[in-house]
Amino acid sequence: MTTTLIVIGALLVICLIIPIILLIWIWMRDEKQEEHSVLRNYPVIGKLRFIFEKIGPELRQYLFLNDREELPLLKKRIRAGGHVSGKYKKSRTMGFGSKRDFDKPGYYIRNVLFPKQRNELRIDQSEKIKTKKVCIRLIKTIY
Repeated sequence: MTTTLIVIGALLVICLIIPIILLIWIWMRDEKQEEHSVLRNYPVIGKLRFIFEKIGPELRQYLFLNDREELPLLKKRIRAGGHVSGKYKKSRTMGFGSKRDFDKPGYYIRNVLFPKQRNELRIDQSEKIKTKKVCIRLIKTIY
Protein backbone atom coordinates (compact mmCIF):
# COMPACT_ATOMS: atom_id res chain seq x y z
CA MET A 1 0.00 0.00 0.00
CA THR A 2 2.76 2.43 0.86
CA THR A 3 4.60 1.69 -2.37
CA THR A 4 1.50 2.56 -4.42
CA LEU A 5 1.20 5.84 -2.52
CA ILE A 6 4.85 6.58 -3.28
CA VAL A 7 4.30 5.78 -6.97
CA ILE A 8 1.16 7.95 -7.10
CA GLY A 9 3.04 10.78 -5.38
CA ALA A 10 5.91 10.49 -7.85
CA LEU A 11 3.48 10.54 -10.81
CA LEU A 12 1.78 13.59 -9.31
CA VAL A 13 5.13 15.38 -9.11
CA ILE A 14 6.06 14.40 -12.65
CA CYS A 15 2.68 15.15 -14.25
CA LEU A 16 1.63 18.30 -12.39
CA ILE A 17 4.34 20.06 -10.44
CA ILE A 18 7.20 19.92 -12.99
CA PRO A 19 5.08 21.37 -15.87
CA ILE A 20 3.78 24.12 -13.57
CA ILE A 21 7.34 25.03 -12.56
CA LEU A 22 8.37 24.99 -16.24
CA LEU A 23 5.48 27.32 -17.20
CA ILE A 24 6.35 29.73 -14.36
CA TRP A 25 9.99 29.80 -15.53
CA ILE A 26 8.92 30.49 -19.16
CA TRP A 27 6.54 33.23 -17.96
CA MET A 28 9.25 34.98 -15.92
CA ARG A 29 11.79 34.76 -18.76
CA ASP A 30 9.33 36.07 -21.38
CA GLU A 31 8.21 38.97 -19.22
CA LYS A 32 11.77 40.21 -18.75
CA GLN A 33 12.92 39.97 -22.37
CA GLU A 34 12.77 43.08 -24.59
CA GLU A 35 13.05 41.65 -28.12
CA HIS A 36 9.46 40.47 -28.81
CA SER A 37 6.50 42.49 -27.60
CA VAL A 38 4.13 39.54 -28.16
CA LEU A 39 6.05 37.44 -25.65
CA ARG A 40 6.23 40.32 -23.20
CA ASN A 41 2.47 41.01 -23.34
CA TYR A 42 1.34 37.36 -23.52
CA PRO A 43 4.20 35.44 -21.88
CA VAL A 44 3.28 31.76 -22.24
CA ILE A 45 0.56 31.93 -24.91
CA GLY A 46 2.74 34.14 -27.13
CA LYS A 47 4.94 31.11 -27.86
CA LEU A 48 2.00 29.57 -29.76
CA ARG A 49 2.24 32.35 -32.36
CA PHE A 50 5.78 31.38 -33.27
CA ILE A 51 4.94 27.66 -33.22
CA PHE A 52 1.97 28.13 -35.58
CA GLU A 53 4.03 30.43 -37.80
CA LYS A 54 6.64 27.68 -38.08
CA ILE A 55 4.23 24.79 -38.81
CA GLY A 56 1.76 26.88 -40.87
CA PRO A 57 2.92 25.69 -44.32
CA GLU A 58 2.63 22.04 -43.29
CA LEU A 59 -0.85 22.59 -41.87
CA ARG A 60 -1.96 24.36 -45.05
CA GLN A 61 -0.48 21.62 -47.22
CA TYR A 62 -2.22 18.73 -45.47
CA LEU A 63 -5.35 20.23 -43.94
CA PHE A 64 -6.31 23.12 -46.20
CA LEU A 65 -5.89 24.20 -49.78
CA ASN A 66 -3.00 26.52 -50.51
CA ASP A 67 -4.15 30.11 -50.62
CA ARG A 68 -3.79 31.57 -54.12
CA GLU A 69 -1.90 28.58 -55.48
CA GLU A 70 -0.53 29.04 -59.02
CA LEU A 71 -1.14 32.78 -58.91
CA PRO A 72 1.63 35.39 -58.88
CA LEU A 73 1.04 36.71 -55.34
CA LEU A 74 1.40 33.95 -52.75
CA LYS A 75 0.22 34.70 -49.23
CA LYS A 76 3.26 33.02 -47.68
CA ARG A 77 5.66 35.31 -49.56
CA ILE A 78 3.63 38.42 -48.75
CA ARG A 79 3.43 37.50 -45.05
CA ALA A 80 7.15 36.84 -44.81
CA GLY A 81 7.99 40.18 -46.42
CA GLY A 82 5.48 42.04 -44.28
CA HIS A 83 6.78 40.45 -41.09
CA VAL A 84 10.38 41.37 -41.92
CA SER A 85 9.55 44.91 -43.02
CA GLY A 86 7.43 45.50 -39.92
CA LYS A 87 9.95 44.05 -37.51
CA TYR A 88 13.08 45.72 -38.85
CA LYS A 89 11.43 48.85 -40.31
CA LYS A 90 12.45 47.97 -43.87
CA SER A 91 9.73 48.92 -46.32
CA ARG A 92 10.14 46.54 -49.27
CA THR A 93 6.50 45.89 -50.05
CA MET A 94 3.62 47.73 -51.71
CA GLY A 95 0.01 47.24 -50.71
CA PHE A 96 -1.68 45.34 -53.53
CA GLY A 97 -3.73 42.23 -54.17
CA SER A 98 -7.08 40.59 -53.71
CA LYS A 99 -8.49 37.12 -53.10
CA ARG A 100 -10.86 37.52 -56.06
CA ASP A 101 -9.96 35.97 -59.39
CA PHE A 102 -10.11 38.83 -61.88
CA ASP A 103 -9.50 36.52 -64.84
CA LYS A 104 -13.02 35.06 -64.56
CA PRO A 105 -15.64 36.54 -66.88
CA GLY A 106 -17.78 39.24 -65.31
CA TYR A 107 -15.06 41.47 -63.89
CA TYR A 108 -14.82 44.80 -65.67
CA ILE A 109 -12.74 46.70 -63.14
CA ARG A 110 -9.64 45.22 -61.58
CA ASN A 111 -7.06 46.50 -59.11
CA VAL A 112 -3.93 47.84 -60.79
CA LEU A 113 -0.68 48.69 -59.06
CA PHE A 114 0.19 51.38 -61.60
CA PRO A 115 -3.03 52.64 -63.25
CA LYS A 116 -3.12 54.09 -66.76
CA GLN A 117 -2.97 57.83 -67.20
CA ARG A 118 -6.02 59.73 -68.42
CA ASN A 119 -4.55 60.24 -71.91
CA GLU A 120 -3.95 56.47 -72.28
CA LEU A 121 -7.61 55.56 -71.71
CA ARG A 122 -9.97 54.87 -74.59
CA ILE A 123 -13.64 53.92 -74.78
CA ASP A 124 -14.65 50.83 -76.73
CA GLN A 125 -17.97 51.53 -78.43
CA SER A 126 -17.87 48.71 -80.96
CA GLU A 127 -20.53 46.55 -79.28
CA LYS A 128 -23.69 47.97 -77.78
CA ILE A 129 -25.34 46.29 -74.84
CA LYS A 130 -28.99 45.39 -75.37
CA THR A 131 -31.26 46.59 -72.62
CA LYS A 132 -34.96 46.30 -71.89
CA LYS A 133 -37.21 49.06 -70.74
CA VAL A 134 -38.84 48.26 -67.42
CA CYS A 135 -42.08 49.90 -66.32
CA ILE A 136 -42.98 49.76 -62.67
CA ARG A 137 -46.65 50.02 -61.80
CA LEU A 138 -47.56 51.41 -58.45
CA ILE A 139 -50.40 49.53 -56.86
CA LYS A 140 -52.16 51.03 -53.89
CA THR A 141 -52.70 48.56 -51.15
CA ILE A 142 -55.17 49.21 -48.37
CA TYR A 143 -54.69 47.40 -45.12
